Amino acid sequence: MKSKLSRMLAAKRNEKQLTKKQTAELMGVTPMYYARFENNNLTPSKRNLDFFC
Repeated sequence: MKSKLSRMLAAKRNEKQLTKKQTAELMGVTPMYYARFENNNLTPSKRNLDFFC
């Protein structure tokens, strides 16, 4: 089951019609790293949560 954060990341990305790769590039992270958050495979730290905001 996906977390609320995972669902919110996917919803915002889809709203802006971006791919995971494009989103990662805009954020300055690798696509694999970003996907781990969106797929609920990685729990973000406080620092990462601030970064996503």
